[in-house]
Amino acid sequence: MNLENININEDIEIDDGTNKSIISEEQEVVSKASDCLVKWIIVNQHSFTIVEESAFADLIYALQPDAKLISADTVKRKIMDLYESNINKVKESFKNITGKISFTIDIWTSPSAKSFLSLTAHYIDDDWKLNNVLVDFIQIFGKHMGENIKNAFMLGINKLSIQNKLRILLNKIHHFSQRQEKLSFNCELHDNEWSELEKVELFFEKFKEITVLMSSSLYPTLSMLIFLYNALIDHMEDYISEGEEENTREDENESEDEIGNDNEESTIKKAAMNCRVKLLHYYNKTNDAYIIVTILDLKLKMKYYNDEIFLNVYNTTYSNSNSSSTLSNSLNNEYKNSIILKVFKQKRTQEIDEFQAYLLSPICDKSIDSLQWWKINQSQFFRLAKMAIDYLAIPSTSVPSKECFLISKNLITDKRNKLAGKTIRSYMCLKSWISGSLSDLFE
Repeated sequence: MNLENININEDIEIDDGTNKSIISEEQEVVSKASDCLVKWIIVNQHSFTIVEESAFADLIYALQPDAKLISADTVKRKIMDLYESNINKVKESFKNITGKISFTIDIWTSPSAKSFLSLTAHYIDDDWKLNNVLVDFIQIFGKHMGENIKNAFMLGINKLSIQNKLRILLNKIHHFSQRQEKLSFNCELHDNEWSELEKVELFFEKFKEITVLMSSSLYPTLSMLIFLYNALIDHMEDYISEGEEENTREDENESEDEIGNDNEESTIKKAAMNCRVKLLHYYNKTNDAYIIVTILDLKLKMKYYNDEIFLNVYNTTYSNSNSSSTLSNSLNNEYKNSIILKVFKQKRTQEIDEFQAYLLSPICDKSIDSLQWWKINQSQFFRLAKMAIDYLAIPSTSVPSKECFLISKNLITDKRNKLAGKTIRSYMCLKSWISGSLSDLFE
């Protein structure tokens, strides 16, 4: 079988309809095999030149002795063609998304000093599954300044014509210098020094746990942010208070080792104080979206906020304008004692707004899948469900955008650094589309 062209035996008369049909079928098989090879290269991040390696050729010839492999240049051309032929399908797929789309971006500089902006879309589909898709992987030139970044972002948005789907942009950009110094040293630690390091490790354990929780793209994370911020702040305050208790101890008979331990504890206390200041700084920068997603989290609801901001968005954007009345701001953390509850319990005929009914429903256990709960209850909470599908898709970090760079590092290496920006763009997008939620478009 020839993956590039069909060798037709000279004595075959191709003017016969049957022969033409056979040739057409063979061409279809060859084309399909070639496409599968290209997708395999994309999904598994292989070099284009793998098709020209002797070991790979031996494998193919063992399976099909009369095969003729395509070249690395043909692989590149087919990747570009596959991208261009499917971009409209991807565009149409995004237009059909019911809710709003959130975006994260990040910037990475390759070993060959080429800079790329990763633009990732986050949305909840009609089956209430959270999706994240690489929208574009754009080479940028010049400094990583606001105007340059904005232009690259708009280029990706305009390419898919999804401006009206934009919900929020979480902009977190890092420039990783390829000339970063590497620190290496040999050291021997004594028992007391190991003990001190174990205390430092314990101090950072909470950060590690929360980082893992917040970095997932499998479930909504923004609604957990306030809760986790508070957990970290409490963690810092525990270390600060412990340090203050240590300072009250008498130190007249302290040994040198004890002094060293106190110095270490003092260092951790200072770190905790600095961390607390930084956490409070960013805690105060949270916007309305954090409030809304927290209230829409059926495990939290009104635990951290009153409802004024939520109701403003709900009444102006999601509440039924034909309803007899919109929600007032009278509900608060004491809503269980309100007249609404009495009306609800007495089963009077007055209409209960679905937001009030949502607050009166029990807070769910942490084991409940939030998205599946909204899927099951969307008919009961129709307008709130529309709000949830828009807001719960917002990620709390730019980790999904950073994950693209783990793939690009395999594509652009010290030995493979001459690929053009448009080739890298096509490869990276296809890798995300074929492997992710858009895979149905390529079957």
